[in-house]
Amino acid sequence: PLTFKADAWASVPEGLGLGDRYADVVQGLREGFDLEIPRITSTAIASNAPSANIHRSALREIILKERQRGAYIGPFQNAGDVQDVLHNAFQSMPLSLIPKPPDKFRLIQNFSASVGGSKATNDLIPRSWATTWSTFRQIIGNILSLPADSEACTRDVDSAYRLLPVHPSQWPALVLRTEEGFFIDTRVSFGIGPGTGVFGRVGEAALDIFRARGFGPLRRWVDDILFFRVRQRSIAGVNAQRSQLSESLGPQPFLRRGAKWWVDGEGRRYDESYEYPLRASTGLSRLDGWHYGDEEIEILADDLGLPLHKPTPWSSIFTYAGYVFDIRERRAGLPASKAAKYGADLDIWLSSPTHRLEDAQRLLGRLLHASPVVLDSARHLTRLIGFVNVAIRSNAHARAERHGGAPLDEDVRWWRERLNGEEVWRSIAQYAPRDIKLYVDASSDWGIGIWWDGRSAAYRLRTDWRS
Repeated sequence: PLTFKADAWASVPEGLGLGDRYADVVQGLREGFDLEIPRITSTAIASNAPSANIHRSALREIILKERQRGAYIGPFQNAGDVQDVLHNAFQSMPLSLIPKPPDKFRLIQNFSASVGGSKATNDLIPRSWATTWSTFRQIIGNILSLPADSEACTRDVDSAYRLLPVHPSQWPALVLRTEEGFFIDTRVSFGIGPGTGVFGRVGEAALDIFRARGFGPLRRWVDDILFFRVRQRSIAGVNAQRSQLSESLGPQPFLRRGAKWWVDGEGRRYDESYEYPLRASTGLSRLDGWHYGDEEIEILADDLGLPLHKPTPWSSIFTYAGYVFDIRERRAGLPASKAAKYGADLDIWLSSPTHRLEDAQRLLGRLLHASPVVLDSARHLTRLIGFVNVAIRSNAHARAERHGGAPLDEDVRWWRERLNGEEVWRSIAQYAPRDIKLYVDASSDWGIGIWWDGRSAAYRLRTDWRS
């Protein structure tokens, strides 16, 4: 069943002055979200990925769970039956199963695949759905702006995508083929292009509702929500900072490549508008001196039908987005489990003289994740980035083996010394804003000028710079 209470999502934001801002969310919860997939004009049925056949029992369990949830209509034994129900042609994209440690699987439908002469479903969607992302930089920015005795905790939205209904006009693009027959999926699917943005829109609405009630600061990465809280005595000081920051931001968010930011006059990006001040809750449980806590979160989430789970205790030290943060000590790091996992990948790399593109890309992704908390890491990534770029430009098969070379192995060994299975910590004090009195001006007709600490320099553009 759908847990979101659409009527509450209409009345609660309206009472907080957010009704117009999130009217589309209310409409989506009531009628189903329009993913903007155009009408399917010819039926196309893809073969599923090998993983769907290898893990048949896991797929059957997922199908049963989704049927019990009310997400699937079916099964239908032939394509004609599906077309009769939909009154339309349909597309069924390949299914695959992705392992979810320790022993579960996630069902993914590959909407980026082309089937026969039909375009991939994701290629039919006309726009990207922009949403906010709370990056490492935003989280440490929050920490540095809060008193050292502040705390944080996390919650997940349970089965986030699968709680969102899809408008019936979109169902022809969401058909699954299984050994039991065809099913029509009526919820947002993993793999559909707008999925992250659709849930992101709901997530943004939820966070603004919490913020308008005085909770926060709040951050979000897809369905993972990060709650900060402060002592009641600190509210005035934090609110003064928030008000000043809000005034420095542009009135409308900046949208680019599926991301949404608010930008200040100096080009810094923020994942909220900072328009809402923190407020102390009035419940009896707030005799502990904090401005809100678990009770207030749970009451408001229940009012909305927002299924928050996996709660973590309030603490100065918390884990989020694969990092560990320490508010009191102003530091951030990599958990020991992550350091050990990444170290094992480095060992695999060093054990062979040749490497595949996909292995290099996976290793690069992990080292990029670790790089914000590993001092002097940037210059030890350039050779691996070069390896990946050369491999991509060669147009060779992704599984072709290539030599990395001694300089690249030297960088990998440098990383291995630092990712040795223990926690990795780094001070975040250097991220605090500082005015270094450096001024720059540029002209596309002449060049660039720099002034710093009483000294200046000018650099003229090359005549062929535009080419």
